[in-house]
Amino acid sequence: MKNVFLSISLMLATTVAFAQANSSSVSQSGTSNGSNVLQDGSSNNSVVVQDGIVSLLSGEQNTSDVDQIGADNESNVGQHGDFNEATVMQLGDLNDATIDQGVGNAEDNKAKTTQTGDGNTSLQTQRFDNNEAEVIQTGDGNNALQNQSSGPDGSPGNYAIASQLGDDNQSIQRQNGNSNEAYVDQVGTDHWARQRQTGDSNEARAIQGKSGNSSDQWQIGDNNFAIAYQNDSNNGGDNTSVQTQTGDNNIATVDQGIGSPATTNSMAEQVQTGNLNVAYAEQNGDDNDSYQSQVGNGNNANHNQTGNMNGADTLQGGNDHDSFITQTGNSNGALTTQTGNLHFSTVTQLGNSNMSTVTQSN
Repeated sequence: MKNVFLSISLMLATTVAFAQANSSSVSQSGTSNGSNVLQDGSSNNSVVVQDGIVSLLSGEQNTSDVDQIGADNESNVGQHGDFNEATVMQLGDLNDATIDQGVGNAEDNKAKTTQTGDGNTSLQTQRFDNNEAEVIQTGDGNNALQNQSSGPDGSPGNYAIASQLGDDNQSIQRQNGNSNEAYVDQVGTDHWARQRQTGDSNEARAIQGKSGNSSDQWQIGDNNFAIAYQNDSNNGGDNTSVQTQTGDNNIATVDQGIGSPATTNSMAEQVQTGNLNVAYAEQNGDDNDSYQSQVGNGNNANHNQTGNMNGADTLQGGNDHDSFITQTGNSNGALTTQTGNLHFSTVTQLGNSNMSTVTQSN
């Protein structure tokens, strides 16, 4: 009988030890590096590698902090260079976080991932110096990717933040250049946001609420600004915004659903090629479509749609044009085409099923 009790006790001890088996690997090469790993739960895995080739003493003063509370979480931190910082906080199950900073000679990069919930994925990659990235995921099944490269040694870095509150949201942020900023704020479910920036001092912001919104922002050049509001007042959903800027000092704004009525299934696209162009589109209602194309410099296009199934198109080629389209009602259509220089057009539609075509050239 005594042997039977002993066998049962050993079996229980073995089972508990197996259930709580976490894995941690830390590899550091250099001077004054610091790493802290805390694991509370079962089957969590953490890998930390810190080194560098900036100088003979490189791999200097890199720091990492990994906290895993839950089960089956994965964390991989790789820092190569000097003075880099990485922080991973995972609270829940089946989360995956990867931080990859530098290729041996990177300095002063900072990356942070906070995951609260289950099945979230975050991948942060930073090259060269002075970049900063943060991912905040609260919910289940969210996915975030951040990729930043700041160029020559010692250049100003880029900044990216993705905040996801809800389930099954996706965020992609890619920045190549200096002093670019990217912001994604997703609240709700099934949102998709992508931000791509090549150049210097560009800024992109996407704010998404409710469910099913899509935002795509692409900036090539310097000092461009793009912002998309989609149902941030938590009504409506399933809207699409596309903003493309090629050149310098362009401004693009899409506002879908900040006002009343709620905005659903609407589409806004803005394409700017040149410098100092301004495009603004506001949509309130269902199934509205807005398209703005600007090729040239100093053009201004403004669309305001309230109602359902309205369509507005502004095509500007040349310089210093102004176009304003306001639609209040249902099933209205407006097309304004401007080529040459210094044209001005205003279209106002109040009611239903109105049609307007304006063509200006010189």
